[in-house]
Amino acid sequence: MVPTRLSIAILGVVIVTTGLVIASPSTEPRTITIYRTANGFEPREVTARLGDTIEFRAMHGKPFWPASDAHPSHAVLRTFDPKRAIAPTGTWQYIVEFPGTWPFHDHLAPGVRGVVHVLGVQRSLDECLETYGQATVQAFCWGQELGRIIKSDGLEAALNAAAIAQESPEFASQCHDVMHVVGAAAYDAYAENPEAVYSHPMTIACGYGFYHGFIETMMLERGIGDLTEARTYCDSIMDSDALPTWSARARAMNACYHGVGHALFDMVDASLWGDAGAMVEMVTAQCERFTDDAHGREVCMSGVYNSLANAHSSRSYELTYTETTDRLCFDEPVEYQFRCFVELTLGMNRHFAKSYDETLRHMRTLPRSVREPVLQALFDDEVRHELATPTPERAFALCRPLTDMLELRACVSGIALAMKYQSSGSADTLAGNLFQLCLLTDGELQTYCVGQAFSNLSSFFEHDAIRAYCERTLPANRCTLAG
Repeated sequence: MVPTRLSIAILGVVIVTTGLVIASPSTEPRTITIYRTANGFEPREVTARLGDTIEFRAMHGKPFWPASDAHPSHAVLRTFDPKRAIAPTGTWQYIVEFPGTWPFHDHLAPGVRGVVHVLGVQRSLDECLETYGQATVQAFCWGQELGRIIKSDGLEAALNAAAIAQESPEFASQCHDVMHVVGAAAYDAYAENPEAVYSHPMTIACGYGFYHGFIETMMLERGIGDLTEARTYCDSIMDSDALPTWSARARAMNACYHGVGHALFDMVDASLWGDAGAMVEMVTAQCERFTDDAHGREVCMSGVYNSLANAHSSRSYELTYTETTDRLCFDEPVEYQFRCFVELTLGMNRHFAKSYDETLRHMRTLPRSVREPVLQALFDDEVRHELATPTPERAFALCRPLTDMLELRACVSGIALAMKYQSSGSADTLAGNLFQLCLLTDGELQTYCVGQAFSNLSSFFEHDAIRAYCERTLPANRCTLAG
């Protein structure tokens, strides 16, 4: 019997379904079989011991791909992933490695879900990081720890713990994937209390991983036939008082819309895989059905193109980069083109390990109408990934050889975005760095830089407070002009 609703939760939270299969109390390793049927995984929930084998078999005459959450990265437990589709007559076996609760899905049809409970003592965070903290396990340890906090103290406490942990390099490197899983857990709580709106500062941290997980889980649960709930939730963020400023709420709402685009792309039917144009065309229609607001559609499409770039990079959905992948963007609606080029051009050049100079030359060949945001993404990426200690002076060295004002603006705004991303939750530090960056500029560029500083800091401070930070570094008249 297939349950009507599978309650998805973060690691360590029990999922209630029917058809539970429990491993024998014998200490000898067992093989537990899960069948992929036309109705889903049967049984949908099993309990196993360390060393047991979970064997997956198809009984619906189609390929399938069982893999750990989260979809589509499978980052919660990367070893629980065959890395390919399993033929209708084939099988795949996973030998149980780690204690905990492991939600999984069919990568070819992500709405089809199941869970494996693994018995055993879960290690403390420090023990887990020491034992399992290698690249293959990724978000396992931090996800397990936050799962414990959610069970004992609730979601708000887990988000507070994540905010503290964000300053740890071990956590920071996994933060997006961990927050993706926390977002999935938050949706489970939201389903029980639809009045809840989550706008904790960590929901907009770590590349908005929280909203990716939250919205994707909502849409996996509800389907994409009716997008009303997703739109209503995203819009309701503007009425929340948990984030400090209007700007912070607006950016959180945008992150929610962006997450919708992610989810729509990652739910495209497998029959379209391999044809990037057809996949994007289908999802574009859904983003345009999602909202009548032009900006909202654009932000939704930014999530689509970001997922498309990720798919090319990871060779998912039968896609892979070529030297001309970003040419697809010329065929996109003009209002979305810059979002497309931002994601695909940068991703393509990174995939082929192009140098900074090669990438810059390529971007200069793009239409001037899209060049500034694409270059901004380049400078943002360069500072984040190439500068070990991105001080204002070191970062601004990227701008010094430039002479075109469009490129100089893109350089300054890209550096500001990178500094905001790497601020480790310290708004005071970010304010100091941004205005130190502006001190290195003059004239028209300095005016632009100060405006960018005010914009980026508006997520944390009201206008008067930002001006006070500005006046610690720059003449008061420069700070007044920004207002």
